Amino acid sequence: MKREMTQNEILRYALGELSYRGWDNYRMKSFFDWCVHWAVEKCMPLRPMVLDKVLYNWYCQQWNEDVEKSFYCDFEDYFRSGVEDCERFRDILESSFVEELKERYPGPIFKMIRKAYNAKIHGENS
Repeated sequence: MKREMTQNEILRYALGELSYRGWDNYRMKSFFDWCVHWAVEKCMPLRPMVLDKVLYNWYCQQWNEDVEKSFYCDFEDYFRSGVEDCERFRDILESSFVEELKERYPGPIFKMIRKAYNAKIHGENS
């Protein structure tokens, strides 16, 4: 009996038969780009942002809901009907869903990162 593909597998196939590692690397690259964007916008320390597990977990939750699930729901009929246009799907994913996520940030987590960073560079205990 053939098993049905998962949502993640369908997306990876539609985007050019990406491996799980390829998809994970794309999400990680998007996270790095997002961190650079907000480090510049909010004058945040980049390295602590990239290395912060709480921030990365927040980003991954947003990614799962607002990028992966939303993209899948909006284009499910195309994916399931076998439309093969991975370049266009990648452009849409990047220009719409990933860019939309770039506009949001978790203020309280940023404050926590900034406070820990300032304590570290000023030699204070946090």
